[in-house]
Amino acid sequence: MNKPRGRIFFQKKAVSESRSVELVELPCQHFADKEKLAMLTKWILETGFYTIRCTLCTDSMLTWQTVRHLINLSEQEVTECETKLKANCQNHSVPLRKCPCCNRLVQRESVETVYVKCPECLGKRGKDCSFCWDCLREGTGPPGSLCCYNNCSSFTLLQSCSIIRSPRSSVHQCPMVRRCPNCQELLTHCGGDNNIICPSCRCSFCYRCLATNTVHDSSCTIQANPSAI
Repeated sequence: MNKPRGRIFFQKKAVSESRSVELVELPCQHFADKEKLAMLTKWILETGFYTIRCTLCTDSMLTWQTVRHLINLSEQEVTECETKLKANCQNHSVPLRKCPCCNRLVQRESVETVYVKCPECLGKRGKDCSFCWDCLREGTGPPGSLCCYNNCSSFTLLQSCSIIRSPRSSVHQCPMVRRCPNCQELLTHCGGDNNIICPSCRCSFCYRCLATNTVHDSSCTIQANPSAI
């Protein structure tokens, strides 16, 4: 499939063209030619990539579930696209999840987002399905919040992980697993001193006390992992 030609994204809904164009509204409040957006999506997936963006925004990623909802693909087309999406994301080490309500693939817009909303299905209680990216259980919370379940898989890991036993290390007696204080991603210490940089959001923090944007030596107080979420 060739990349669609001509204009795809528009600032306003009113479009003066010689032919009729069906526009759909994007989360960024811009509009897209529905037919060309579908063509662009298929082209991007066929070329081995997974990211779809509105060209009128500086950094506005359109998640797969949002695009799928807007362009109304057939069941066969959804299956074909999701097969390609899964392969592309595996090649780029990008995690995907299945919505626990409709079992369709969803992407996370940002590593700071703990709760992901599936716009295409109704939850078990007759409302939109929003679920925790870590434990896949339904719940609600603003972007960047922690899971509302105390036995969430990431919470359990934080509580049950081993303690680093290496007297010569700057992180001796620290938990083996930490949660980035900025984006909440789980990570481990991979050597070096106690000042590390999160590979997901590039936040710098002390592995011992979890203080951000500062440089500490190995004498600062070790902060325990949270005992409750």
